[in-house]
Amino acid sequence: MVLLLWALILISLYSPILGILFIIISTSTVFPLSLFPQVISFGEIGLYFPEALALVLLISIFFKGVVRRDLQKLNSYGTVLMLILFYWIIFSMVYAVLLGKSSLINSILEARPFLYYMNYFLILYYITTKKDLVFLFNGLILVSLITCVLIFVQYILGFEHKLFPWYEWIVGKISFRPGEPGITRVFPNANAVVYTLFFPTLILTLNKVADKIWYKIFLVTAVLSFFLSFTRNIYFSVLIGLFLTWLILRGRVKKLLLRRFITIILLGILIAYIPVHLGLIQVTNWWQLALLRTQEALESGVTGAQTMISRTKESTVILEKISQSPILGNGIGTHYYNPVIGVKWGYVHNGYLGIIFQMGIIGLIIHLLFFYNYIKISLECYKKVDDIYSRNIVLGFLISFLALLPAVIAKPVFVEEYFWISLIGLTYTIPAVIIKISDQEKNISGGSVSNLKV
Repeated sequence: MVLLLWALILISLYSPILGILFIIISTSTVFPLSLFPQVISFGEIGLYFPEALALVLLISIFFKGVVRRDLQKLNSYGTVLMLILFYWIIFSMVYAVLLGKSSLINSILEARPFLYYMNYFLILYYITTKKDLVFLFNGLILVSLITCVLIFVQYILGFEHKLFPWYEWIVGKISFRPGEPGITRVFPNANAVVYTLFFPTLILTLNKVADKIWYKIFLVTAVLSFFLSFTRNIYFSVLIGLFLTWLILRGRVKKLLLRRFITIILLGILIAYIPVHLGLIQVTNWWQLALLRTQEALESGVTGAQTMISRTKESTVILEKISQSPILGNGIGTHYYNPVIGVKWGYVHNGYLGIIFQMGIIGLIIHLLFFYNYIKISLECYKKVDDIYSRNIVLGFLISFLALLPAVIAKPVFVEEYFWISLIGLTYTIPAVIIKISDQEKNISGGSVSNLKV
């Protein structure tokens, strides 16, 4: 197994795009990070294979850049911000250790998810042509489509028969009324990659830039997988994203969005209901249970945790901790006592408060600068790049990102969850890559370059 993985590293050095795809597959789909062996280990600290692969590709960028003298590929405001972010991450780790709030080993382990921001550098350096971009995008859609199929298969199998025995995030049966059978919550984390690719694919098909049949199949299965994950932040982000898409689109395309999405929703729900109708899944009040998953966040009469109340208690504790060191934060690796679950840990559901708790207001400012830079470059790219395919890709990723920001109040996607961070690194890179590809093509053809600063 280890030899096979090292062979994959060699293949990735030959074809880095395959390596980038593998990193995303191994972190943001149905595979838990702990499934992979630690190929490099230092006592209690080790690098899992996807991390080692990313590190090898990053080192190769340095050596290739020196030999070819093309490290200027990494020139961008985003690169500067990413380096500042990594510097502040290291500072926050050391700060927590010096204050005695965390051990060095614990701080390193807590900082592990940030490693996946390395995708930013990998994609910015290695994606140099439109062919590369299309290959990466199609590869990600294929990965997402396969993920959706696996989610549906696990849904049919139910909680008692796990498709992947190693997968820990099949939470179990959701049942809010005593005596009622529940529904298996299927691979909720795997929906990160499905969600990220959903809006770029939707925009491409609506504008008939890449109106491929398998794109449409992906959209239907994506809605199905969103529904079967029973993940509220995904529900809300998809709805916000659809609203933003509706605002942006004009005329005929706006009507097409309405028709197509109604069709996609109906097909997704129909496919989800077929196993119930055939008796493969024994569920009563199936649709009601699905709605109650969202309703549970607010309704005190539903059995189970009252999410809004418990998160408010958690946030109150975190705000007290933040007040002790608002500028620098408490450091990465610092834990607090969560009164709701009765344990001491570092996880904060409110992602924005989580950033301030760990890295202070300075850390939040760094993230906000990243948000601003990404949104600004994406809008400039969409207005000034000529290639319609690239413009639609940029617009789709921008919608996905904007629709995700409100959900960060309940999901720490920028600090805690590596399966999201890997995709955020990808998202940040897209407009900068497209602008560089566009300018490169115009230089070759003799046209005027965009002069956009990325």
